[in-house]
Amino acid sequence: MNKKTSLILASVILISSISPVKATSFKSNLMKNSDFLIASGDDKSDKISNIKLTVKADQTINLTEGREANINVRVTNNSGEDAENVSAQAIIENPEKVYISGDGYIKENETLRDGNNFSGNFKIKTDENFESKTIPVKINLRYYVDNNFQEQDEIIYVRVIAPEKAINPSVEIVKVDSMWLNKIESGISFQAPFEVKNTGDSVAKNIKISLEGLENNNITLADGLSTTDITRLEPGQSRFIYFNLKTQQSTKPGSYMLKLDYKFTGEKETSAPIEGNYQFSVDILKSNIKPSTLEFQNITFPTAPVGRNKSVNISFDLKNTGKYTAKDIKVTADSKDQEGLASKSVSQINAQPLKPGESAHFSFSFITTPSASTRNYPVELKATYTDKTTTETPFETNQIAGVFVQAPKEKEPGEKGETTVPKLIIEEYSFEPEIIEAGKPFKMRLKLYNTNASKAVKNIKIFLTSDVQESVSQEGGSEQTGASSSSASVFTPIDSSNTFYIASIAPGSKVEKEITLTTVPDTAAKTYTVIANFEYEDGSAQKYTATEQIGVPVVQRAKLDVGEIIPEGEFSIGMDTPLSVDFYNTGKATLFNVMVKITGDGLKFDTPTYYKGNFQPGSSDNFSCNITPESAGKKRITLTFSFEDSTGQNQSVIRDYEFEIMDDMGPSDEDMNFEEPKKPILGKIIGGIILIIALAGSGIFIKKRRDKKKNDDEDLGL
Repeated sequence: MNKKTSLILASVILISSISPVKATSFKSNLMKNSDFLIASGDDKSDKISNIKLTVKADQTINLTEGREANINVRVTNNSGEDAENVSAQAIIENPEKVYISGDGYIKENETLRDGNNFSGNFKIKTDENFESKTIPVKINLRYYVDNNFQEQDEIIYVRVIAPEKAINPSVEIVKVDSMWLNKIESGISFQAPFEVKNTGDSVAKNIKISLEGLENNNITLADGLSTTDITRLEPGQSRFIYFNLKTQQSTKPGSYMLKLDYKFTGEKETSAPIEGNYQFSVDILKSNIKPSTLEFQNITFPTAPVGRNKSVNISFDLKNTGKYTAKDIKVTADSKDQEGLASKSVSQINAQPLKPGESAHFSFSFITTPSASTRNYPVELKATYTDKTTTETPFETNQIAGVFVQAPKEKEPGEKGETTVPKLIIEEYSFEPEIIEAGKPFKMRLKLYNTNASKAVKNIKIFLTSDVQESVSQEGGSEQTGASSSSASVFTPIDSSNTFYIASIAPGSKVEKEITLTTVPDTAAKTYTVIANFEYEDGSAQKYTATEQIGVPVVQRAKLDVGEIIPEGEFSIGMDTPLSVDFYNTGKATLFNVMVKITGDGLKFDTPTYYKGNFQPGSSDNFSCNITPESAGKKRITLTFSFEDSTGQNQSVIRDYEFEIMDDMGPSDEDMNFEEPKKPILGKIIGGIILIIALAGSGIFIKKRRDKKKNDDEDLGL
């Protein structure tokens, strides 16, 4: 064999020693790096389709060894084209103690119109002695577009959590997707169905489930209770529960987070209850329903004080300012204290329908009782009605009117005739600024009112007292400042004392006073009570005392700090790289509904959203996720930390992180198909040696790439 033949043979042997790329991996990479597929078949011409289906699935399941669990999957078509005969199948290519149970089919031969989606599930099963790990599951999508066969692979990562080896009950709650309304218009009622399953190895007893998050009135109960009880669930047994909910007409569009809190006991009821929660969101759309609107107009009621045993009339107009006829109108005027202000006429009137722009007049009669005391008696005016947009609950509008009763002074022993006691009250108070922040000064304005229509009050002394000082503890609660300061007030006057003096206030007159106060910086956030103590005299030097309470809300400034964004390795196309960031509550108030979201173009995230919930002062937490770049170039990650402060205001902290993905693709086949010019034998030999060295280098490079991918997979627990 001559040298030339040996050289060629060595080249062939070296090339064949390089491991071939599997056809499935090549197809998968081709589909990941392309935004379209070329459909070929018996058609006269090939057609390029831009269609791409998106897949979302459960990311975490609890699975007892040797048992099965459902993975819920949703496939959405937002590509602008319809897809026919859509089939979806789940595949684990290298199963290791975690398997697809059955054939893995999620759906078969479904027609998926543009903008629509379908849901299904497949089952995952584990071997014995299974440990928690994250596994990649390939969702293989097959469908036709204009009679051309298309195929698409999507990889999802499912965190399978193995329970403790001890025999315990375990309750799992999931939404029943087949009965769940994904998009709900504001102003309608709907059902929220859930499956409650015992995924443990022993019986779960006395299961109590409560629905939390209805306090803001965006989503409320339509009927029924917000709690439900399940007496007993055997291992593997399920029960279905549901809540009847409704959205308000005024609910703004958006995603609203709710939570199911649950607790239960095991076979031994004397043991401590096991607790947990399941969080879910409800997406609210803007309602297309525009109901008619009834408004109260021209309300008349007594503005001067009224004595006992006096008749009182309250009248008003009700006008339809909407676009539809209001019908089934019921109008009520309800005294909130019948012992002081009683109804003389009927308290409810059934009115005729009102067309748009029409109005009707209503009048109700009341009488002050012989036992009425000196104060304001509220009357609630309410109208309920329906129109053609009404679904179930009638619409409602209301208004409050007040009747001030002046009771006579009781006769003292030996006193002739009857006199009235002069009454001094705080008619109105306000703060500047309206939101009072701990440690910062604020102004409190008081409007003092002499309610007596015939007697003046004089030599008026007013001194203010408040609650005992509380401060924010390191654990986020509040604590008394100690016995040495137990008598210290929450509020401290600035450049003045906490006592006012007013020479006199004429009958029926008002006087305004202002005081500047402050608190210490670590005052706990809550509403404190300030008591105004009155000492005054009437024209006969008769002394009187009285007290009024003032609620002063104090808040702590919310503060959330974000640490350094740290990737755990370099970013490469198609490869998962972990990224983490710490965040801290460095303020002195609890942060509510803390949520972290990560976004970025050309990037995939295995955990795009993390819901922390309530975040106590002095606490810290960590957000981490795996990031998979889909293309080369400069990339930007945006982390948004959103929360509500103690006043209910929404706040957010945004951090960006930029990096660049290099295109490390090797030379293409086209680049390799070139003709060498004819050279002498020595030149060919040298060229062959160079080729061998280059191929050997390529083999080393491929091996390094494989080793790196293997290490990355081990880091992910694959």
